[in-house]
Amino acid sequence: MRPILFTVARWQVASAPVFAGLAALASYFYFELKSAELALSEDDFWAVIAALAFGVFAGAVGFYALVYGGGLARNVEYLLRNRTVEGGSFLGTYLGAALCAWLYCRLRGLSFAPVGDVLGAAAPLGLSIMRIGCLLNGCCYGRPTTLPWGIVFHRGVPARLRGIPLHPTQVYELLGSLVIFAIVDRLLRPRVADGRLRPGDALAGSIALYSLLRFLNDFVRAGDPGIVATLGLTAAQWLAVAAMTTVCVRFAARRERSGAPARRGLA
Repeated sequence: MRPILFTVARWQVASAPVFAGLAALASYFYFELKSAELALSEDDFWAVIAALAFGVFAGAVGFYALVYGGGLARNVEYLLRNRTVEGGSFLGTYLGAALCAWLYCRLRGLSFAPVGDVLGAAAPLGLSIMRIGCLLNGCCYGRPTTLPWGIVFHRGVPARLRGIPLHPTQVYELLGSLVIFAIVDRLLRPRVADGRLRPGDALAGSIALYSLLRFLNDFVRAGDPGIVATLGLTAAQWLAVAAMTTVCVRFAARRERSGAPARRGLA
């Protein structure tokens, strides 16, 4: 654990914001690398990047304020008292970025699908870097474990969890995000390009895969479950279920419209 990455002339540089910035840079460079596929003018490209950046911040802070940390009233009180926000949410980041980019494309009469498909790879790429900062900062920690790869924190986490092995949930999500990035970049996006999948399918696949990852990972996370946690599931898990269901319904509706013959069951 290294919440302060280094110190320069008594100025402390924290790990979490440094890796959040590196995550944003990695996502931006991926968009820049794929910019030719977006069919956007230079002005529209930069406007989309600005919309994504705004969505990232607004979604992260807004979703956290509504769902985590005791809810909106408690988070507003924390903001007024400490002049800072208590935390952020990657689910809010992802959905906020997608929504803002979609709104810009809609207002400009542009196709959102190519932007969304690039976002489907850029988002998990950025998350994999951001989770390094979470690991160094000691946030997003896991529950106690007896597995040999458990990680021990001596500060940052609640006192009851210090000095005992915890699930390295930050590492689980880091590795899972890299796998999602590879699937979207190397498998889904090429199939969209050659017509085997439709535009927008790479984004839908990315959201479904990350939702599955987060749903499973939250079973061993020990952090704030959110104010809507119920039936043994966290707020993130309920949102993950909603996202996966939406993607499945989308593909089922498309299959029905395509007129694919239904299979007969056994008599």
